[in-house]
Amino acid sequence: MARKKVPSIYKYGIEITKPFSKEMYDHNDKVSVIMKANILSAWIKLLDEYGDFDMDTEWCVISDDSDIAKLQKEICYSGYGGGYTISNVDKEVRNELENLASYQLAEIYPSLVEDGFVKDFGVGMIGYEDKKEILELRKNSTNINTMTVSFDNENK
Repeated sequence: MARKKVPSIYKYGIEITKPFSKEMYDHNDKVSVIMKANILSAWIKLLDEYGDFDMDTEWCVISDDSDIAKLQKEICYSGYGGGYTISNVDKEVRNELENLASYQLAEIYPSLVEDGFVKDFGVGMIGYEDKKEILELRKNSTNINTMTVSFDNENK
C-alpha cells in the first residue's frame, strides 16, 4: 500500500523538515543571535543591580531566590556556592550563553520571557515545536504558507 504524503508544514514562511534544511539553520542562527543578546543584556542589568558588590565577592552571598541567581541557573543549569566569586560566575554565564545550542535556547527563552527577564520579539526557533504546535501549524499551512519573516539587517 502506498504511503500517504504528509502535507508540508511552514513556520515564518519556511518549510519545517527533518533533517533540518539550510534555510531552517540560517533562520535559527539569526534568531539565536537576538536571543543571546537579549539574555546577555538581562544578565548585565542584573549584575549592575549588584553594583555595591565587588566582582571578587563570593557568589554565595547572593540569595538563591534572587533574579540574578534564577537567570544564572537557567543559563548554566546548576548553581554555584562558596569558592566562586561573582566574577567567576559572570565568566561562566557568558561562556555558557555564547555556546548555548539552538535547542537549549528554544527551551529556555520562553520561560525567560514568562519570568520577565527578556521580551518576546515575535520570532522563535524552527524545528523544536511540540506536537500541539505542529498540529496547529499543519492546519494553518494548508490555508496560508506564505507568511515570511525578515530581519532588519537582511538584504531585501
